[in-house]
Amino acid sequence: MNEFSNELLSIGVVLTFIGTMITIYYTRRNLKTTKYIDTITSERIKWLDIIRKEVANIITNIHFTLKIYSDNIKNRESQIQNYENNIEAQVEAQMRYFDTPTSSALGQKKEIWSQSDFIWFLHLFKLRLNPTEDKRIIDILDYFIKFYAESEYKSASEIPEAKEKVKQLIEQTQELLKQEWEKIKLESRGRFKRTKNN
Repeated sequence: MNEFSNELLSIGVVLTFIGTMITIYYTRRNLKTTKYIDTITSERIKWLDIIRKEVANIITNIHFTLKIYSDNIKNRESQIQNYENNIEAQVEAQMRYFDTPTSSALGQKKEIWSQSDFIWFLHLFKLRLNPTEDKRIIDILDYFIKFYAESEYKSASEIPEAKEKVKQLIEQTQELLKQEWEKIKLESRGRFKRTKNN
């Protein structure tokens, strides 16, 4: 009977050891998974904050430049009357009657627009996006890169289109932020369920 008790005790110790090792293994695995999800979630939250700030900055700058374009066009319309005595100035003014130079909106010469902070900022924002999932936003950013960098003058007809693109940029970015927030919520729920089940 004593031998049987010793065998049962030995089996119990071995089973306890195996159970402890299995528990340690799954606990460690769950901790690694939780840590990984926490890292991804916190990085997603940081990324969302960066996107919000950058889009707000871009939209503010675009609104500001579009207002300058509109004001310049109005000023040019009033200045056309001042060229009555100078034929060359009058011809140039009439050719550009409804146009406004991009250089006045950005405050820089055309030669360095592609190196300007604003164009750089638009490209930086593009690089933060997924080329397939965020294609609509990238197309809008490409429109504004071309809008500011590739033509010297803006006509009155271009301003409404640019304003519509701003509206689309806001809508598309809001959709992007909403989708990313939903992913964060799903990750958090999954982590909470795993922690609760263990």
